[in-house]
Amino acid sequence: MSSPIYLVASGDLRLSANQVCWAAQAEVEAAVIKAIEVNGESVIRAHAFDVSKQHGFIDSQKMGMEVFREIPSHAPVIVVEAVWQYSHHVLAGLTTHSGPILTVANWSGQWPGLVGLLNLNASLRKAGITFSSLWSEDFSDDFFQGGLKEWLGGKQLKHDESHVRIYLAPFQGAEATGREPGVSLRSTPGYRAVTPPGALDTGPSLEADPKGITHQSLGLSEATPQVQAFRSEHPEGGAARGQTPLISSQSELGQKIGEDIRRDKTIMGVFDEGCMGMYNAIVPDELLHATGVFKERLSQSALFAAMNLVTDNEAKKVYDWLKQRGMTFNLGSNEATDLTEFQILQQCKMYIAAVKIADEFGCEAIGIQYQQGLKDMCPASDLVEGMLNNPDRPPVFTGSRELFPNKAVTHFNEVDECAGLDAIVTNRIWTAMGLDPSNTLHDLRYGEQYGDDYVWVLLISGAAPVSHFIGGYQGAFGDRQPPMYFPLGGSTMRGISKPGEIVWSRIYVADGRLKADMGRATVVELPEEETQRRWQLTTPQWPIMHTVIHGVSRDQMMARHMSNHIQVAYGGDEALVAKAAAFSTMGIEVFLCGV
Repeated sequence: MSSPIYLVASGDLRLSANQVCWAAQAEVEAAVIKAIEVNGESVIRAHAFDVSKQHGFIDSQKMGMEVFREIPSHAPVIVVEAVWQYSHHVLAGLTTHSGPILTVANWSGQWPGLVGLLNLNASLRKAGITFSSLWSEDFSDDFFQGGLKEWLGGKQLKHDESHVRIYLAPFQGAEATGREPGVSLRSTPGYRAVTPPGALDTGPSLEADPKGITHQSLGLSEATPQVQAFRSEHPEGGAARGQTPLISSQSELGQKIGEDIRRDKTIMGVFDEGCMGMYNAIVPDELLHATGVFKERLSQSALFAAMNLVTDNEAKKVYDWLKQRGMTFNLGSNEATDLTEFQILQQCKMYIAAVKIADEFGCEAIGIQYQQGLKDMCPASDLVEGMLNNPDRPPVFTGSRELFPNKAVTHFNEVDECAGLDAIVTNRIWTAMGLDPSNTLHDLRYGEQYGDDYVWVLLISGAAPVSHFIGGYQGAFGDRQPPMYFPLGGSTMRGISKPGEIVWSRIYVADGRLKADMGRATVVELPEEETQRRWQLTTPQWPIMHTVIHGVSRDQMMARHMSNHIQVAYGGDEALVAKAAAFSTMGIEVFLCGV
Protein backbone atom coordinates (compact mmCIF):
# COMPACT_ATOMS: atom_id res chain seq x y z
CA MET A 1 0.00 0.00 0.00
CA SER A 2 1.23 3.44 -0.88
CA SER A 3 0.19 5.20 2.35
CA PRO A 4 0.10 4.40 6.07
CA ILE A 5 -2.83 2.38 7.38
CA TYR A 6 -5.07 4.26 9.80
CA LEU A 7 -6.31 2.17 12.72
CA VAL A 8 -9.58 2.96 14.52
CA ALA A 9 -11.36 1.22 17.38
CA SER A 10 -15.07 1.63 18.07
CA GLY A 11 -16.09 1.06 21.66
CA ASP A 12 -19.04 1.13 23.99
CA LEU A 13 -20.93 4.24 25.02
CA ARG A 14 -20.65 3.18 28.67
CA LEU A 15 -17.48 4.44 30.33
CA SER A 16 -17.26 1.50 32.73
CA ALA A 17 -17.31 -1.02 29.87
CA ASN A 18 -14.65 0.85 27.91
CA GLN A 19 -12.34 1.05 30.92
CA VAL A 20 -12.68 -2.62 31.85
CA CYS A 21 -12.23 -3.82 28.27
CA TRP A 22 -9.37 -1.54 27.27
CA ALA A 23 -6.55 -3.90 28.27
CA ALA A 24 -7.85 -6.63 25.95
CA GLN A 25 -8.25 -4.13 23.13
CA ALA A 26 -4.71 -2.81 23.54
CA GLU A 27 -3.32 -6.36 23.41
CA VAL A 28 -5.19 -7.19 20.21
CA GLU A 29 -4.19 -3.93 18.53
CA ALA A 30 -0.53 -4.63 19.30
CA ALA A 31 -0.79 -8.07 17.67
CA VAL A 32 -2.50 -6.70 14.56
CA ILE A 33 -0.03 -3.85 14.19
CA LYS A 34 2.87 -6.30 14.49
CA ALA A 35 1.39 -8.49 11.75
CA ILE A 36 1.03 -5.46 9.47
CA GLU A 37 4.56 -4.19 10.14
CA VAL A 38 6.04 -7.63 9.43
CA ASN A 39 4.59 -7.18 5.94
CA GLY A 40 6.47 -3.91 5.52
CA GLU A 41 3.56 -1.53 6.12
CA SER A 42 3.12 1.17 8.76
CA VAL A 43 0.18 1.98 11.01
CA ILE A 44 -1.08 5.28 12.41
CA ARG A 45 -3.58 5.10 15.24
CA ALA A 46 -6.18 7.67 14.23
CA HIS A 47 -7.20 8.59 17.79
CA ALA A 48 -5.14 8.71 20.95
CA PHE A 49 -5.59 7.07 24.33
CA ASP A 50 -7.66 9.41 26.52
CA VAL A 51 -5.91 9.79 29.86
CA SER A 52 -8.94 11.32 31.56
CA LYS A 53 -11.25 8.50 30.42
CA GLN A 54 -8.61 5.78 30.78
CA HIS A 55 -9.34 4.15 27.44
CA GLY A 56 -8.61 4.64 23.75
CA PHE A 57 -11.98 3.88 22.13
CA ILE A 58 -14.18 5.99 19.91
CA ASP A 59 -17.06 6.25 22.35
CA SER A 60 -19.66 8.32 20.49
CA GLN A 61 -20.90 9.10 17.00
CA LYS A 62 -19.71 12.67 17.49
CA MET A 63 -16.17 11.52 18.25
CA GLY A 64 -16.23 9.14 15.30
CA MET A 65 -17.05 11.94 12.91
CA GLU A 66 -14.27 14.06 14.36
CA VAL A 67 -11.75 11.24 13.95
CA PHE A 68 -12.66 10.52 10.33
CA ARG A 69 -12.39 14.19 9.37
CA GLU A 70 -8.65 13.88 10.00
CA ILE A 71 -8.15 10.63 8.06
CA PRO A 72 -7.21 11.10 4.38
CA SER A 73 -10.19 9.97 2.32
CA HIS A 74 -8.18 7.54 0.16
CA ALA A 75 -6.07 6.08 2.96
CA PRO A 76 -6.52 2.43 3.97
CA VAL A 77 -8.45 2.03 7.23
CA ILE A 78 -8.50 -0.94 9.57
CA VAL A 79 -11.14 -1.24 12.29
CA VAL A 80 -9.85 -3.47 15.09
CA GLU A 81 -12.28 -4.87 17.66
CA ALA A 82 -11.72 -6.94 20.79
CA VAL A 83 -14.94 -5.75 22.41
CA TRP A 84 -18.66 -5.30 21.93
CA GLN A 85 -18.95 -1.93 20.20
CA TYR A 86 -21.59 0.51 18.96
CA SER A 87 -21.37 0.44 15.16
CA HIS A 88 -22.81 3.93 14.65
CA HIS A 89 -19.69 5.38 16.29
CA VAL A 90 -17.75 4.71 13.08
CA LEU A 91 -20.48 4.10 10.51
CA ALA A 92 -20.80 7.76 9.48
CA GLY A 93 -17.10 8.04 8.67
CA LEU A 94 -16.99 4.73 6.84
CA THR A 95 -19.99 5.57 4.63
CA THR A 96 -18.01 8.17 2.67
CA HIS A 97 -14.51 6.77 3.03
CA SER A 98 -13.11 5.93 -0.42
CA GLY A 99 -10.01 4.00 0.64
CA PRO A 100 -9.87 0.27 1.35
CA ILE A 101 -11.51 -0.85 4.62
CA LEU A 102 -10.64 -3.93 6.67
CA THR A 103 -12.50 -5.03 9.81
CA VAL A 104 -10.66 -7.34 12.22
CA ALA A 105 -11.62 -9.09 15.47
CA ASN A 106 -10.02 -11.49 17.89
CA TRP A 107 -11.56 -14.94 18.33
CA SER A 108 -12.43 -14.72 22.01
CA GLY A 109 -15.62 -14.94 24.02
CA GLN A 110 -14.41 -12.53 26.67
CA TRP A 111 -16.00 -9.16 25.80
CA PRO A 112 -16.30 -10.08 22.76
CA GLY A 113 -14.79 -8.64 19.61
CA LEU A 114 -16.30 -11.16 17.21
CA VAL A 115 -19.82 -10.12 18.26
CA GLY A 116 -18.93 -6.49 17.69
CA LEU A 117 -17.41 -7.39 14.33
CA LEU A 118 -20.54 -9.21 13.15
CA ASN A 119 -22.71 -6.24 13.99
CA LEU A 120 -20.37 -3.78 12.30
CA ASN A 121 -20.09 -5.95 9.18
CA ALA A 122 -23.87 -6.29 8.94
CA SER A 123 -24.27 -2.53 9.32
CA LEU A 124 -21.72 -1.92 6.57
CA ARG A 125 -23.52 -4.35 4.26
CA LYS A 126 -26.86 -2.68 4.89
CA ALA A 127 -25.26 0.67 4.10
CA GLY A 128 -23.75 -0.68 0.86
CA ILE A 129 -20.16 -0.07 1.95
CA THR A 130 -17.42 -2.19 0.36
CA PHE A 131 -15.06 -3.74 2.91
CA SER A 132 -13.03 -6.82 3.77
CA SER A 133 -13.03 -8.73 7.04
CA LEU A 134 -10.75 -11.07 9.02
CA TRP A 135 -10.73 -12.75 12.45
CA SER A 136 -8.19 -14.78 14.35
CA GLU A 137 -7.34 -16.35 17.69
CA ASP A 138 -3.75 -15.07 17.81
CA PHE A 139 -3.20 -13.44 14.38
CA SER A 140 -0.51 -15.94 13.41
CA ASP A 141 -2.70 -18.51 11.62
CA ASP A 142 -2.62 -19.04 7.86
CA PHE A 143 -6.21 -17.80 7.41
CA PHE A 144 -5.43 -14.41 8.93
CA GLN A 145 -1.91 -14.04 7.58
CA GLY A 146 -2.92 -14.99 4.04
CA GLY A 147 -5.94 -12.73 4.09
CA LEU A 148 -3.95 -9.83 5.47
CA LYS A 149 -1.32 -10.16 2.73
CA GLU A 150 -4.03 -10.14 0.08
CA TRP A 151 -5.63 -7.02 1.52
CA LEU A 152 -2.30 -5.24 1.91
CA GLY A 153 -1.69 -6.13 -1.74
CA GLY A 154 -4.80 -4.23 -2.72
CA LYS A 155 -7.22 -7.13 -3.11
CA GLN A 156 -10.82 -7.31 -1.93
CA LEU A 157 -11.16 -10.38 0.29
CA LYS A 158 -13.74 -12.98 -0.74
CA HIS A 159 -14.62 -15.79 1.65
CA ASP A 160 -16.13 -19.17 0.95
CA GLU A 161 -19.93 -19.00 0.64
CA SER A 162 -20.43 -22.32 -1.13
CA HIS A 163 -22.81 -23.36 1.67
CA VAL A 164 -25.40 -20.79 0.53
CA ARG A 165 -28.19 -21.63 -1.90
CA ILE A 166 -31.37 -19.90 -2.99
CA TYR A 167 -34.76 -21.14 -1.82
CA LEU A 168 -37.38 -21.05 -4.57
CA ALA A 169 -40.87 -21.92 -3.37
CA PRO A 170 -43.13 -23.82 -5.79
CA PHE A 171 -45.58 -20.91 -5.77
CA GLN A 172 -42.89 -18.25 -6.04
CA GLY A 173 -43.92 -15.75 -8.69
CA ALA A 174 -44.60 -12.11 -9.37
CA GLU A 175 -47.35 -11.75 -6.75
CA ALA A 176 -45.35 -13.32 -3.92
CA THR A 177 -41.92 -11.92 -4.68
CA GLY A 178 -42.31 -8.89 -6.89
CA ARG A 179 -40.35 -10.72 -9.63
CA GLU A 180 -41.45 -12.59 -12.72
CA PRO A 181 -42.17 -16.30 -12.20
CA GLY A 182 -39.11 -18.50 -12.60
CA VAL A 183 -36.60 -15.66 -12.28
CA SER A 184 -33.85 -16.65 -9.84
CA LEU A 185 -31.78 -14.33 -7.67
CA ARG A 186 -28.47 -15.07 -9.35
CA SER A 187 -28.40 -11.50 -10.62
CA THR A 188 -28.84 -10.05 -7.13
CA PRO A 189 -26.28 -7.22 -6.84
CA GLY A 190 -23.45 -8.04 -4.49
CA TYR A 191 -24.33 -11.74 -4.13
CA ARG A 192 -22.08 -14.48 -5.38
CA ALA A 193 -21.23 -17.86 -3.93
CA VAL A 194 -17.47 -18.20 -4.14
CA THR A 195 -15.17 -21.10 -3.33
CA PRO A 196 -11.60 -19.78 -3.24
CA PRO A 197 -8.64 -22.12 -3.70
CA GLY A 198 -8.21 -24.37 -0.69
CA ALA A 199 -11.56 -23.47 0.81
CA LEU A 200 -13.68 -26.05 2.60
CA ASP A 201 -16.10 -27.67 0.14
CA THR A 202 -19.46 -28.17 1.88
CA GLY A 203 -21.51 -28.98 -1.22
CA PRO A 204 -22.59 -27.61 -4.59
CA SER A 205 -22.11 -23.90 -5.00
CA LEU A 206 -24.71 -21.51 -6.31
CA GLU A 207 -23.06 -21.60 -9.71
CA ALA A 208 -23.50 -25.39 -9.81
CA ASP A 209 -27.12 -25.27 -8.65
CA PRO A 210 -28.74 -22.30 -10.39
CA LYS A 211 -32.29 -23.44 -9.64
CA GLY A 212 -31.79 -23.19 -5.90
CA ILE A 213 -33.53 -25.35 -3.31
CA THR A 214 -37.23 -26.16 -3.31
CA HIS A 215 -39.33 -27.97 -0.75
CA GLN A 216 -39.44 -31.01 -3.07
CA SER A 217 -35.64 -31.19 -3.23
CA LEU A 218 -35.64 -31.55 0.55
CA GLY A 219 -38.07 -34.46 0.32
CA LEU A 220 -40.75 -32.79 2.43
CA SER A 221 -43.80 -32.49 0.22
CA GLU A 222 -46.10 -34.59 2.40
CA ALA A 223 -48.02 -33.13 5.32
CA THR A 224 -46.67 -33.85 8.81
CA PRO A 225 -48.93 -35.27 11.54
CA GLN A 226 -49.22 -31.77 13.03
CA VAL A 227 -50.25 -30.38 9.66
CA GLN A 228 -52.75 -33.20 9.13
CA ALA A 229 -54.27 -32.47 12.55
CA PHE A 230 -54.52 -28.80 11.69
CA ARG A 231 -56.27 -29.69 8.43
CA SER A 232 -58.80 -31.89 10.20
CA GLU A 233 -59.60 -29.08 12.63
CA HIS A 234 -60.28 -26.70 9.73
CA PRO A 235 -62.15 -28.77 7.12
CA GLU A 236 -63.77 -25.65 5.72
CA GLY A 237 -60.37 -24.40 4.59
CA GLY A 238 -59.94 -21.62 6.96
CA ALA A 239 -60.54 -18.54 7.38
CA ALA A 240 -61.50 -16.42 10.27
CA ARG A 241 -59.21 -13.43 10.72
CA GLY A 242 -55.84 -14.54 11.99
CA GLN A 243 -56.42 -18.25 11.18
CA THR A 244 -54.58 -20.26 8.56
CA PRO A 245 -56.70 -21.82 5.76
CA LEU A 246 -56.49 -25.44 4.62
CA ILE A 247 -52.98 -26.65 3.92
CA SER A 248 -51.58 -29.69 2.14
CA SER A 249 -47.86 -29.42 2.79
CA GLN A 250 -45.32 -27.54 4.86
CA SER A 251 -44.76 -25.13 2.00
CA GLU A 252 -48.45 -24.45 1.64
CA LEU A 253 -48.75 -23.90 5.38
CA GLY A 254 -45.99 -21.30 5.21
CA GLN A 255 -47.53 -19.71 2.14
CA LYS A 256 -50.93 -19.37 3.81
CA ILE A 257 -49.46 -17.86 6.95
CA GLY A 258 -47.43 -15.40 4.88
CA GLU A 259 -50.52 -14.46 2.90
CA ASP A 260 -52.51 -14.04 6.11
CA ILE A 261 -49.95 -11.60 7.52
CA ARG A 262 -49.79 -9.58 4.29
CA ARG A 263 -53.58 -9.47 3.92
CA ASP A 264 -54.67 -8.76 7.49
CA LYS A 265 -51.56 -6.83 8.65
CA THR A 266 -50.09 -6.93 12.13
CA ILE A 267 -48.26 -4.62 14.55
CA MET A 268 -44.76 -4.67 15.95
CA GLY A 269 -44.38 -2.49 19.05
CA VAL A 270 -41.02 -0.69 19.15
CA PHE A 271 -39.90 0.85 22.44
CA ASP A 272 -37.31 3.26 20.98
CA GLU A 273 -35.32 2.23 17.89
CA GLY A 274 -31.61 1.78 17.46
CA CYS A 275 -30.34 -0.05 20.52
CA MET A 276 -26.59 0.32 21.02
CA GLY A 277 -25.97 1.67 17.53
CA MET A 278 -27.28 -1.44 15.75
CA TYR A 279 -28.08 0.21 12.44
CA ASN A 280 -28.44 -3.24 10.87
CA ALA A 281 -31.34 -4.05 13.24
CA ILE A 282 -33.59 -1.23 12.00
CA VAL A 283 -35.93 -2.23 9.17
CA PRO A 284 -36.97 0.71 6.95
CA ASP A 285 -40.73 1.19 7.11
CA GLU A 286 -41.31 0.80 3.39
CA LEU A 287 -39.63 -2.63 3.43
CA LEU A 288 -41.46 -3.75 6.55
CA HIS A 289 -44.85 -2.55 5.26
CA ALA A 290 -44.52 -4.75 2.18
CA THR A 291 -44.48 -7.81 4.45
CA GLY A 292 -47.71 -6.78 6.19
CA VAL A 293 -46.03 -5.72 9.43
CA PHE A 294 -46.22 -2.15 10.72
CA LYS A 295 -44.41 -0.46 13.59
CA GLU A 296 -46.17 1.07 16.56
CA ARG A 297 -43.53 3.47 17.82
CA LEU A 298 -43.66 3.40 21.58
CA SER A 299 -41.56 5.18 24.19
CA GLN A 300 -39.52 3.67 26.98
CA SER A 301 -40.63 6.59 29.11
CA ALA A 302 -44.23 5.41 28.64
CA LEU A 303 -43.18 1.94 29.74
CA PHE A 304 -41.52 3.37 32.84
CA ALA A 305 -44.61 5.44 33.60
CA ALA A 306 -46.81 2.34 33.24
CA MET A 307 -44.53 0.45 35.63
CA ASN A 308 -45.31 3.03 38.29
CA LEU A 309 -49.01 2.25 37.96
CA VAL A 310 -48.49 -1.43 38.81
CA THR A 311 -49.10 -2.21 42.48
CA ASP A 312 -46.62 -3.95 44.76
CA ASN A 313 -49.14 -6.75 45.24
CA GLU A 314 -49.44 -7.36 41.47
CA ALA A 315 -45.65 -7.52 41.17
CA LYS A 316 -45.36 -9.91 44.10
CA LYS A 317 -47.84 -12.30 42.48
CA VAL A 318 -45.58 -12.54 39.42
CA TYR A 319 -42.51 -13.11 41.60
CA ASP A 320 -44.30 -15.76 43.65
CA TRP A 321 -45.49 -17.50 40.47
CA LEU A 322 -41.90 -17.82 39.24
CA LYS A 323 -40.69 -19.23 42.56
CA GLN A 324 -43.59 -21.68 42.75
CA ARG A 325 -42.65 -22.99 39.29
CA GLY A 326 -39.17 -23.67 40.60
CA MET A 327 -37.03 -20.78 39.37
CA THR A 328 -34.08 -20.05 41.67
CA PHE A 329 -32.95 -16.48 42.35
CA ASN A 330 -29.42 -15.96 43.69
CA LEU A 331 -30.02 -13.04 46.06
CA GLY A 332 -27.77 -10.72 48.06
CA SER A 333 -28.10 -7.49 49.98
CA ASN A 334 -25.82 -5.05 48.14
CA GLU A 335 -27.82 -3.19 45.47
CA ALA A 336 -24.64 -2.18 43.66
CA THR A 337 -23.33 -5.70 43.13
CA ASP A 338 -26.00 -8.23 44.14
CA LEU A 339 -29.42 -9.26 42.92
CA THR A 340 -32.10 -8.14 45.35
CA GLU A 341 -35.83 -8.69 45.67
CA PHE A 342 -36.38 -4.97 45.08
CA GLN A 343 -34.80 -5.31 41.63
CA ILE A 344 -36.88 -8.40 40.82
CA LEU A 345 -40.13 -6.73 41.87
CA GLN A 346 -39.34 -3.75 39.66
CA GLN A 347 -38.83 -6.17 36.77
CA CYS A 348 -42.16 -7.82 37.57
CA LYS A 349 -43.80 -4.41 37.31
CA MET A 350 -42.16 -3.89 33.91
CA TYR A 351 -43.46 -7.28 32.78
CA ILE A 352 -47.04 -6.40 33.68
CA ALA A 353 -46.75 -2.96 32.13
CA ALA A 354 -45.30 -4.37 28.90
CA VAL A 355 -48.10 -6.93 28.51
CA LYS A 356 -50.74 -4.25 29.11
CA ILE A 357 -49.19 -1.91 26.56
CA ALA A 358 -48.95 -4.71 24.00
CA ASP A 359 -52.66 -5.39 24.55
CA GLU A 360 -53.62 -1.71 24.38
CA PHE A 361 -51.89 -1.14 21.04
CA GLY A 362 -52.66 -4.55 19.51
CA CYS A 363 -49.02 -5.57 19.21
CA GLU A 364 -48.22 -9.11 18.10
CA ALA A 365 -44.63 -8.57 19.19
CA ILE A 366 -42.78 -5.92 21.19
CA GLY A 367 -39.15 -4.92 21.56
CA ILE A 368 -37.66 -3.06 24.52
CA GLN A 369 -34.37 -1.27 23.92
CA TYR A 370 -33.35 -0.81 27.58
CA GLN A 371 -29.86 0.33 26.54
CA GLN A 372 -29.63 3.33 26.48
CA GLY A 373 -32.14 5.18 28.67
CA LEU A 374 -33.87 2.73 30.98
CA LYS A 375 -30.54 1.46 32.32
CA ASP A 376 -30.28 4.66 34.39
CA MET A 377 -33.87 4.47 35.64
CA CYS A 378 -34.74 0.87 36.51
CA PRO A 379 -33.36 -2.69 36.59
CA ALA A 380 -32.74 -4.60 33.37
CA SER A 381 -35.54 -5.82 31.11
CA ASP A 382 -34.09 -9.32 30.66
CA LEU A 383 -36.23 -11.23 33.15
CA VAL A 384 -39.22 -9.56 31.52
CA GLU A 385 -38.15 -10.69 28.06
CA GLY A 386 -37.62 -14.29 29.14
CA MET A 387 -41.12 -14.45 30.61
CA LEU A 388 -42.76 -12.81 27.60
CA ASN A 389 -41.31 -15.25 25.06
CA ASN A 390 -42.81 -18.33 26.71
CA PRO A 391 -46.52 -19.28 26.52
CA ASP A 392 -46.27 -20.69 30.05
CA ARG A 393 -45.80 -17.42 31.90
CA PRO A 394 -47.33 -15.49 34.83
CA PRO A 395 -50.89 -14.34 33.98
CA VAL A 396 -51.61 -10.63 33.54
CA PHE A 397 -55.11 -9.18 33.88
CA THR A 398 -56.95 -5.99 33.03
CA GLY A 399 -59.88 -6.18 35.40
CA SER A 400 -61.11 -9.76 35.11
CA ARG A 401 -59.82 -10.23 31.54
CA GLU A 402 -56.60 -12.19 31.16
CA LEU A 403 -54.32 -10.76 28.48
CA PHE A 404 -52.94 -13.15 25.85
CA PRO A 405 -53.92 -16.29 27.84
CA ASN A 406 -51.67 -19.30 27.21
CA LYS A 407 -49.74 -17.37 24.57
CA ALA A 408 -46.33 -15.81 24.36
CA VAL A 409 -46.17 -12.05 24.03
CA THR A 410 -43.36 -12.27 21.53
CA HIS A 411 -40.42 -10.06 22.46
CA PHE A 412 -37.42 -9.14 20.31
CA ASN A 413 -34.38 -8.45 22.45
CA GLU A 414 -32.53 -5.13 22.08
CA VAL A 415 -35.40 -3.94 19.85
CA ASP A 416 -33.88 -5.81 16.91
CA GLU A 417 -36.62 -5.35 14.32
CA CYS A 418 -35.22 -8.03 12.02
CA ALA A 419 -35.57 -10.49 14.89
CA GLY A 420 -39.05 -9.14 15.64
CA LEU A 421 -40.28 -9.80 12.11
CA ASP A 422 -38.76 -13.28 12.25
CA ALA A 423 -40.34 -13.97 15.66
CA ILE A 424 -43.85 -13.07 14.47
CA VAL A 425 -43.61 -15.56 11.61
CA THR A 426 -42.00 -18.24 13.78
CA ASN A 427 -44.65 -17.95 16.46
CA ARG A 428 -47.47 -18.41 13.96
CA ILE A 429 -45.91 -21.32 12.09
CA TRP A 430 -44.74 -23.24 15.15
CA THR A 431 -48.16 -22.81 16.78
CA ALA A 432 -49.93 -24.08 13.64
CA MET A 433 -47.62 -27.10 13.51
CA GLY A 434 -48.17 -27.99 17.16
CA LEU A 435 -44.57 -27.15 18.10
CA ASP A 436 -43.35 -25.06 21.02
CA PRO A 437 -43.50 -21.51 19.60
CA SER A 438 -41.01 -20.12 22.13
CA ASN A 439 -38.25 -18.49 20.13
CA THR A 440 -35.46 -16.08 20.88
CA LEU A 441 -32.39 -14.48 19.48
CA HIS A 442 -28.91 -15.26 20.77
CA ASP A 443 -25.54 -13.73 20.08
CA LEU A 444 -23.09 -15.79 18.05
CA ARG A 445 -20.82 -15.35 21.01
CA TYR A 446 -17.96 -17.83 20.60
CA GLY A 447 -17.11 -21.36 19.56
CA GLU A 448 -14.56 -24.15 19.85
CA GLN A 449 -14.01 -27.63 18.55
CA TYR A 450 -15.34 -30.32 20.89
CA GLY A 451 -14.61 -33.87 19.82
CA ASP A 452 -15.66 -34.26 16.19
CA ASP A 453 -17.89 -31.18 16.18
CA TYR A 454 -17.45 -27.44 16.13
CA VAL A 455 -19.72 -26.33 18.99
CA TRP A 456 -20.87 -22.72 19.05
CA VAL A 457 -21.66 -20.84 22.23
CA LEU A 458 -24.95 -19.08 21.59
CA LEU A 459 -25.43 -16.66 24.44
CA ILE A 460 -27.89 -13.80 24.74
CA SER A 461 -27.40 -10.97 27.20
CA GLY A 462 -29.79 -11.96 29.90
CA ALA A 463 -32.73 -14.26 29.20
CA ALA A 464 -34.17 -16.98 27.00
CA PRO A 465 -37.52 -18.79 27.19
CA VAL A 466 -37.47 -21.37 29.99
CA SER A 467 -39.02 -23.98 27.68
CA HIS A 468 -35.61 -24.03 25.98
CA PHE A 469 -33.87 -25.00 29.22
CA ILE A 470 -33.10 -28.41 30.63
CA GLY A 471 -35.63 -28.67 33.46
CA GLY A 472 -37.77 -25.71 32.36
CA TYR A 473 -38.42 -23.32 35.25
CA GLN A 474 -36.62 -25.67 37.64
CA GLY A 475 -33.54 -25.32 35.46
CA ALA A 476 -33.81 -21.52 35.37
CA PHE A 477 -31.68 -19.27 37.57
CA GLY A 478 -31.79 -15.57 38.23
CA ASP A 479 -28.43 -13.82 38.61
CA ARG A 480 -27.66 -10.12 38.84
CA GLN A 481 -26.77 -8.53 35.55
CA PRO A 482 -23.08 -7.45 35.51
CA PRO A 483 -22.70 -3.95 37.00
CA MET A 484 -20.35 -2.93 34.18
CA TYR A 485 -23.27 -2.92 31.76
CA PHE A 486 -26.25 -2.71 34.15
CA PRO A 487 -25.72 -0.24 37.01
CA LEU A 488 -29.19 -0.86 38.50
CA GLY A 489 -28.97 -4.61 38.24
CA GLY A 490 -31.92 -6.87 37.62
CA SER A 491 -32.27 -10.62 37.26
CA THR A 492 -31.29 -12.66 34.27
CA MET A 493 -33.09 -15.86 33.26
CA ARG A 494 -30.18 -18.25 32.92
CA GLY A 495 -30.23 -21.90 31.96
CA ILE A 496 -28.65 -24.54 29.74
CA SER A 497 -30.56 -25.22 26.55
CA LYS A 498 -31.88 -28.76 26.18
CA PRO A 499 -30.59 -31.09 23.45
CA GLY A 500 -32.64 -31.12 20.28
CA GLU A 501 -33.01 -29.98 16.70
CA ILE A 502 -33.47 -26.29 15.95
CA VAL A 503 -34.09 -24.01 13.01
CA TRP A 504 -31.89 -20.92 12.90
CA SER A 505 -32.46 -17.84 10.80
CA ARG A 506 -31.60 -14.21 10.30
CA ILE A 507 -33.59 -11.57 8.43
CA TYR A 508 -31.48 -8.65 7.24
CA VAL A 509 -31.41 -5.70 4.87
CA ALA A 510 -28.97 -5.74 1.95
CA ASP A 511 -29.06 -4.13 -1.49
CA GLY A 512 -32.10 -2.20 -0.28
CA ARG A 513 -34.16 -5.38 0.14
CA LEU A 514 -35.26 -7.73 2.89
CA LYS A 515 -33.46 -11.06 2.83
CA ALA A 516 -33.16 -14.05 5.13
CA ASP A 517 -30.56 -16.72 5.73
CA MET A 518 -31.80 -19.96 7.28
CA GLY A 519 -30.44 -23.31 8.29
CA ARG A 520 -30.55 -26.22 10.67
CA ALA A 521 -28.61 -26.98 13.82
CA THR A 522 -28.47 -29.37 16.74
CA VAL A 523 -28.33 -28.29 20.35
CA VAL A 524 -26.02 -30.67 22.20
CA GLU A 525 -25.49 -31.34 25.87
CA LEU A 526 -21.89 -30.98 26.99
CA PRO A 527 -20.41 -32.25 30.27
CA GLU A 528 -21.00 -29.94 33.21
CA GLU A 529 -17.33 -29.00 33.51
CA GLU A 530 -17.19 -28.02 29.82
CA THR A 531 -20.35 -25.94 30.13
CA GLN A 532 -18.89 -24.14 33.13
CA ARG A 533 -15.61 -23.56 31.32
CA ARG A 534 -17.42 -22.01 28.35
CA TRP A 535 -19.56 -19.88 30.66
CA GLN A 536 -16.42 -18.58 32.37
CA LEU A 537 -14.91 -17.73 28.97
CA THR A 538 -18.00 -15.63 28.19
CA THR A 539 -20.64 -14.39 30.67
CA PRO A 540 -21.81 -16.92 33.29
CA GLN A 541 -24.93 -14.92 34.21
CA TRP A 542 -26.48 -15.42 30.76
CA PRO A 543 -28.31 -18.41 29.18
CA ILE A 544 -26.23 -20.72 27.02
CA MET A 545 -27.04 -22.88 24.01
CA HIS A 546 -24.36 -25.38 22.84
CA THR A 547 -24.97 -25.56 19.10
CA VAL A 548 -23.62 -27.51 16.15
CA ILE A 549 -24.64 -25.68 12.97
CA HIS A 550 -25.21 -28.10 10.11
CA GLY A 551 -23.14 -27.77 6.94
CA VAL A 552 -21.54 -24.44 7.83
CA SER A 553 -17.96 -24.03 9.02
CA ARG A 554 -16.86 -21.42 11.54
CA ASP A 555 -15.33 -19.19 8.90
CA GLN A 556 -18.27 -19.58 6.52
CA MET A 557 -20.60 -18.47 9.30
CA MET A 558 -18.48 -15.46 10.16
CA ALA A 559 -18.09 -14.46 6.51
CA ARG A 560 -21.77 -14.70 5.64
CA HIS A 561 -23.87 -14.10 8.75
CA MET A 562 -25.55 -10.71 8.63
CA SER A 563 -25.75 -9.91 12.33
CA ASN A 564 -24.36 -10.63 15.75
CA HIS A 565 -27.85 -12.06 16.44
CA ILE A 566 -29.22 -15.44 15.37
CA GLN A 567 -32.87 -16.46 15.80
CA VAL A 568 -33.57 -19.96 17.09
CA ALA A 569 -36.59 -22.20 17.74
CA TYR A 570 -36.83 -25.93 18.37
CA GLY A 571 -38.02 -27.73 15.24
CA GLY A 572 -36.90 -29.80 12.27
CA ASP A 573 -36.90 -29.80 8.50
CA GLU A 574 -40.67 -29.43 8.20
CA ALA A 575 -40.62 -26.22 10.22
CA LEU A 576 -37.68 -24.92 8.18
CA VAL A 577 -39.57 -25.43 4.92
CA ALA A 578 -42.77 -23.82 6.23
CA LYS A 579 -40.84 -20.82 7.50
CA ALA A 580 -38.92 -20.40 4.26
CA ALA A 581 -42.20 -20.49 2.35
CA ALA A 582 -43.76 -17.87 4.63
CA PHE A 583 -40.78 -15.56 4.26
CA SER A 584 -40.85 -15.98 0.49
CA THR A 585 -44.56 -15.25 0.33
CA MET A 586 -43.98 -12.06 2.30
CA GLY A 587 -41.49 -10.87 -0.31
CA ILE A 588 -38.33 -11.78 1.63
CA GLU A 589 -35.53 -13.30 -0.46
CA VAL A 590 -34.57 -16.59 1.20
CA PHE A 591 -31.18 -18.31 1.25
CA LEU A 592 -30.66 -21.74 2.79
CA CYS A 593 -27.29 -22.23 4.43
CA GLY A 594 -25.67 -25.62 4.88
CA VAL A 595 -28.87 -27.46 3.91
